[in-house]
Amino acid sequence: MTVTQRLLILIGSAVLGLAGLAGFNYVQIDKVYNATNFNTVNTLPSVLLLNDIAGQISGIRVHVWQHLTETDDAAMQSVEREIETKRRNIDKSLNQYEGLLANDEDRRLLQDDRTALADYDKLSAKVRELSRQNKSSEARDLLMRSQPVVDKLLAAFKNHSEYSQRLGKKSSDEAVSIQSSAVAVSATIALLSIAVVGLLGFFIARNLMKQLGGEPAFVSDLAYKISQGDLSTVIALRAGDETSVMANMKRLSDNIKALLAEMDHMSAEHEKGDIDVVVDTAKFHGSFKTVAKGVNDMVNAHIAVKKMAVGVFKAFGEGDFDAPIEKLPGKKVFINEAVELVRGNLKAVIADATCWRKRRWKANWRPVPMRPNTMAISESWCKASTTPWMP
Repeated sequence: MTVTQRLLILIGSAVLGLAGLAGFNYVQIDKVYNATNFNTVNTLPSVLLLNDIAGQISGIRVHVWQHLTETDDAAMQSVEREIETKRRNIDKSLNQYEGLLANDEDRRLLQDDRTALADYDKLSAKVRELSRQNKSSEARDLLMRSQPVVDKLLAAFKNHSEYSQRLGKKSSDEAVSIQSSAVAVSATIALLSIAVVGLLGFFIARNLMKQLGGEPAFVSDLAYKISQGDLSTVIALRAGDETSVMANMKRLSDNIKALLAEMDHMSAEHEKGDIDVVVDTAKFHGSFKTVAKGVNDMVNAHIAVKKMAVGVFKAFGEGDFDAPIEKLPGKKVFINEAVELVRGNLKAVIADATCWRKRRWKANWRPVPMRPNTMAISESWCKASTTPWMP
């Protein structure tokens, strides 16, 4: 796995951890908000409506008893209008409560409220009818006998109010529980993310250092120095390090030093006269071996040219002035030109010497023409002369 891939995994782990933590916190915060807000948007309005209904019911009960005490029709009608107004208020509140229903149990309790209220409405209507007929005693007896109906009504709304309050407390408890759970889970996610990122960072750093073999800044500076030919830096490797960048750079530096040392040794030996010394190619591999072989081939080629030229001059010394020499390429041709110049001059000198030996001078001696660029007597003059040859 490459360093880039490891770094991407590290970054991805950090991003996933933070994203997961943020997402979880958002969900939990939303849950806490809903749980705590339930008291505001549901429990409190529900309890207030139920309490208001209970107050309206108490007012109706009072007006019913008041109805029994009235003997004037106008007064009775006024009381009945009060009862009807409160009854409409109760219906309005019950309709509003339907929008606040929390669950099926809440809906059932609301239905119990309506049932109990309907039973009381029947009782109230009978009592008022008896009261309008001036049968107050019978109406009072009916109310007393029907106390269970009133108790049922009061109990229904009391139970409903207590249930709404329990829902509010439950939502508060849930908010506290969600908060505790959110803190615990958030801490766990954070710790896991830190642990994963920390471990990945540690292993990436360790593997990177293992691959580099040293601090990145030192490795970079070392590479620059070697690229500029500065091999003076001492490269200290960790124990057992055979594969790091530093280890391979040390091999590179050692190979370059060894090649330079071999070339210096060869040069020194050649200066001493031992021209058979060459760079030991067995010490090198790859391109270094190719360079070493190239140096040997170049030096041997120069020596071969020198030996060839010396060989021709040796042949001249042995009297073979026609000894051949290979035509050399490029700027090496100056060697061919020098050899041919020497060859030509030597042949001219020999021809002139032969001419002098074979001729005898007579009374009409005359100067001998000279060849251009030589001190030899012209062979052409020697051949063209009319002086008779010596017997």
